[in-house]
Amino acid sequence: MLPQDHIDERMIAHVMEVGGKSFLSNLIHMFFNTFDERKQTIEEAIARNDRDVAYRQIHGIRSGAVNLGLTKVVQYCNEIEAGIERLSHEDIALHFKKLQEEIVFVRKILNDYLEE
Repeated sequence: MLPQDHIDERMIAHVMEVGGKSFLSNLIHMFFNTFDERKQTIEEAIARNDRDVAYRQIHGIRSGAVNLGLTKVVQYCNEIEAGIERLSHEDIALHFKKLQEEIVFVRKILNDYLEE
């Protein structure tokens, strides 16, 4: 059972219906690989206060998270996107830290799920 406050199990079931477990596995691995690639770009953008780059990278992460039903990841991305112009540099960094912690959490959950 997946934690419903973090992952929409209906989305996972839908992806399984469409393409099976291997398709789901590929989507999950692609999402996390993409996050890993974007993470450094986002950290660098935040460090130099380049809000446009940070916004575009976060938006890309959000899009992938929607497809997998990663509800908390989507929530944190939405918070960053909505506040990108008004939040302080430090607040953006804190929001991104929360997003990273959620990514670590759901990565473990989904990897365990795929191993079942």
